[in-house]
Amino acid sequence: MEEEVKNFMKFEILVTPLKVLLSMTLGCDLELPFNEPYLATSLQGFWGRRWNLMVPSILLPVIFVLVGRITERTMNSDQALFLGVLIVTFIVSGAVHELLFFYFTRDRPTWEVTWFFVLHGVCTAAERAGKRTSLGRQ
Repeated sequence: MEEEVKNFMKFEILVTPLKVLLSMTLGCDLELPFNEPYLATSLQGFWGRRWNLMVPSILLPVIFVLVGRITERTMNSDQALFLGVLIVTFIVSGAVHELLFFYFTRDRPTWEVTWFFVLHGVCTAAERAGKRTSLGRQ
């Protein structure tokens, strides 16, 4: 864990001066893509509020809302939320990462990255569901 924190901090130290330089050059304020991910206390907090902040702002209105509209008549809101979190944040992200790796390396996909995202999607959705129960409210 300590090594990951060091890597996140190194990345942040490298990206921040670039952000300042680009902001001064372009004359506008740019957001950093990360918000101190090493301070996250949960998967939901890590993925939703600290890691790659551009992804949730793009996928949430596009796919999450669409999944909600499609499933609103056939599922209750908790089931639709679970499906939306799993599909939006993680299955689509995993598939996009596989596509990017293929594009840059031309190596045949192993689907390990997608399974990583699926596992995190299931755990994040379970964490979110657990917070909504009486056990999570204590």
